Amino acid sequence: MQGVPRRKVLQLGGAALTTSLAGCTSFLEQSSTSLSQVEIFNQRPEQHTAHLLIERNDEIVSWSSFELKQAANQQTDITKVDSRVIKDEWPEGSATFAIHVRLDAQTSWSSLTLDEQDKGCHEVLAVIDRTDEPRVSFFSSNDC
Repeated sequence: MQGVPRRKVLQLGGAALTTSLAGCTSFLEQSSTSLSQVEIFNQRPEQHTAHLLIERNDEIVSWSSFELKQAANQQTDITKVDSRVIKDEWPEGSATFAIHVRLDAQTSWSSLTLDEQDKGCHEVLAVIDRTDEPRVSFFSSNDC
């Protein structure tokens, strides 16, 4: 019985590797950064005007302001407080995103940036939390 020549093994191995990787383009596409939605919640006992600015690759893609009602006494469950959802107002595809929130007449913004290091599709929560002074905290999940 004669063995298979080394050159033939290398040719077949290369063809098999190319074929096995052919369906992996969707994996490569998922290694990008995208934004599905931004949701803002008010956990504070007073009403606030929230100004939300979203940038995609340094271009403004969404800018809105809205009133968020006060939360009930000591209410910390974000499913039971006033909120707004902003989504699908920007082009799809990989990008760098900056999410900025300003409260009432404040001049400073609270910000979160998602860039090439933050792979995946992100949903961002911006929470006006119960601190001594109104403050916005950001949370991001990449399972959308």
